[in-house]
Amino acid sequence: MNGLNGKKLVLMLLAAVLCVTMCAPAFASVGDRILVRYSDATGYIEENIQTVVQAGDGICVVISNREGRQFLLFKDPKGDPETFVMPRDTRDSEPEPESEGEEEEGSPNTVTYENVSDVFSWNGEMYALVDRTVTGDGFWKVDGVSVKRIKLENGQAVLEDSGLPDLDITELVNGDEEYQYYDGMYRMFMAGDLLVGMAYSEDGTKVCKINLREGTTDVMNLGDNIDNVIAGPEGSILVTRIEWEGEKARAVMSRVSLEDGSEETLWEKADENLYSLNPCYDPESDSLFFAYKGELWKMPLSQPDIDQAEAVNDCPDAAAGSLLLPDGFVVMWTYNVVIMKNTDPAQRGSITLRIRDFNYTSALNETIYDMNDTRGDVSVVLNQEYELESGTLQAMMNRDAYTDVYAMDYKNSDCSALRNRGYMMDLSGNEQIAEYVSRMYPYIQDAVTIDGKIIGVPMEINGATFGVNLEVLERLGLKEEDLPKTWEQFFDWVEAMPAVLEGQQEASLAGSWEDRLYVRAQILNTLLTQYQVWMDSKGDNYLFNTPLLNSLITRLNNLDYEGLGVAEHQEGDDDDSYYSDEDEYREAVLELWYQSTPGGYNSRYKPLLLSFAEDEDPVMPVDMAIAFVNPYSEHPQEAMEFLALSMKNLYSSYRYAIFTDQTEPVRYPYYAENIKGLTETLEEFKKQLQEENDEDNKTALEENIKEYEKLIEDEEKYSWEISPQEIERYQQNQGLYKVQDYSFIYDMMKNTKEKDNEEEENYYNEYEKLVYGEENFGLGADELLNTIDQKIQMIRLEGN
Repeated sequence: MNGLNGKKLVLMLLAAVLCVTMCAPAFASVGDRILVRYSDATGYIEENIQTVVQAGDGICVVISNREGRQFLLFKDPKGDPETFVMPRDTRDSEPEPESEGEEEEGSPNTVTYENVSDVFSWNGEMYALVDRTVTGDGFWKVDGVSVKRIKLENGQAVLEDSGLPDLDITELVNGDEEYQYYDGMYRMFMAGDLLVGMAYSEDGTKVCKINLREGTTDVMNLGDNIDNVIAGPEGSILVTRIEWEGEKARAVMSRVSLEDGSEETLWEKADENLYSLNPCYDPESDSLFFAYKGELWKMPLSQPDIDQAEAVNDCPDAAAGSLLLPDGFVVMWTYNVVIMKNTDPAQRGSITLRIRDFNYTSALNETIYDMNDTRGDVSVVLNQEYELESGTLQAMMNRDAYTDVYAMDYKNSDCSALRNRGYMMDLSGNEQIAEYVSRMYPYIQDAVTIDGKIIGVPMEINGATFGVNLEVLERLGLKEEDLPKTWEQFFDWVEAMPAVLEGQQEASLAGSWEDRLYVRAQILNTLLTQYQVWMDSKGDNYLFNTPLLNSLITRLNNLDYEGLGVAEHQEGDDDDSYYSDEDEYREAVLELWYQSTPGGYNSRYKPLLLSFAEDEDPVMPVDMAIAFVNPYSEHPQEAMEFLALSMKNLYSSYRYAIFTDQTEPVRYPYYAENIKGLTETLEEFKKQLQEENDEDNKTALEENIKEYEKLIEDEEKYSWEISPQEIERYQQNQGLYKVQDYSFIYDMMKNTKEKDNEEEENYYNEYEKLVYGEENFGLGADELLNTIDQKIQMIRLEGN
């Protein structure tokens, strides 16, 4: 996308987004609204929200994209914005390899370019930090950072001289004499004449205060684990640190003096949901507003007890920044949305719909905005969490109506128990949900329907198996039609591979960065998972330690890993667990984790489907997350309406895996732009070749032409997000897929507490320790399978 046409297109797309979001009815709280939103259902967002700053009595949303930046100026946050453009080609362009200007004899060609790293507000005006880099033959150096004023007029955002000195950024520059880089700053705000912000660096997160009038920079020594920094009571900042302790996070907020750096702890709490609180401080009420468990909370700073805070509104995930408006509203944002939330609890909607998501499904968070558009009277509180034990089954047995919608992994033991005991509301009465289910593939319909009743809707879906690189296979002289079809044949094929690989340095069985511990563990994991699904399909009350599985694992342990080109494991050093010597790079014949459902992202590979018996079809396990309604919900119609809306927000790969009518192949973003650029360059080379008389130059041009013809060919073949071949294979293999229901392996994968000593508790994953643990590398088949069988018996005795 080039020139004015590209800018016009960006503005048209932006206008379309704004038209949708600006005209929405009132949200669940009076005055709530979406200022900007880009749906991430495709998995790709071409524009992202960089920051939001105050601008006079209003606010300005700064959006970054390939063309540059847009500045959306809301003079009144309740009104519509004006749009101003800052093209990237004037301030953000990539450095040219050589300067066209005249240079002194003997000096390297150099170019200086500028980059707007971030935007902030000061005394009602907007400013930008602009860093300068000088590059030339063999060097790349930071030349300084200046403060520019941003002027918005005639649809343009223009940088002007601010009259402020360049900044001393010595402590924010890393590298050596040949290569330097500037750490940059983010989450910036003003405290008097001090600009305060955070910077990522080699040494961790830094908190900096910059005197803009003097240009001096002071890096504050605040230690590690800093999550965010915001303006606090006059002369101070509020610093939040997050430390993980096993499965829980401990959040600690402190007040730090800007004058002497003294620090006072205000509150602390341990909870797995205490990340990305996104706080902001209200000096008028001396209160802190923050996001937590799907709601916006208010806490007096004079009595900083998070457990006594008041929930004033619902609050979707918008954790990149927050800004308090003079009228008591809070603006919050993340990379794809800017929302404005009322802080008056008396203005909340009449209905509160509560959702617990144990699977972190993005579709549910996105659906909150759609629900707000269609049902202004419903306040949606989404709590995304991970618990060792969800407690959902017990809540149902107690007829607990507090939570209306749940989302969890289909094979989770709680989910299995809820299905078996009928603790999922029948959704068949919702016409939209019924219509969606009617369009699903049969094996998915089987999973979401029990006795003719729809019990839930899929949120995520992924199948995994091995993938074979067909190009590498062909180069090794192997044929696609000779690929193994059973697990016994698979080990025959792998055992014969050392002879095929001998004498060449281009290919290995697996990736050259994958060591023997990892390769064995990945094959073992796939084998065990598929074995369980196969036995489930037979309906047997099975054990793992059977002659068939025992024999296969014994063969796995006895593979010639050296002959397969798989590096030895470096024991006891996590940093050396994967072999990564670039000089020894080899392409993999076998991809050990390949997505067998649409969205595998690599058209070079073909899924390898293996059965356990020559006269039987393979059974392909599929993981699925499901959302369902609490049968005791007091808001069943609203809950079903929410789940129906969620179907529009599924990632594109999930939609293709779920719905039979999703059959149109999808290219990666920028495919058309890439093809256009490559074709134009190719035609220019061909034109030059026709006009060239020098034979050496002709030879060089011919080589360039071949290179670009190959680039275009590869772009056409491999630029698929969802390729025609994937869709065709998926539909052909429909009878092989099965959604995993209850999984003994899944139960073993729960994190378990153990004590190293009297004081310290550690968490370990029982299944991963058994399969991936360094101490269990090469564990004998009998010992491994007996351990699994013993665990299965324990699970069964516990009633699962």
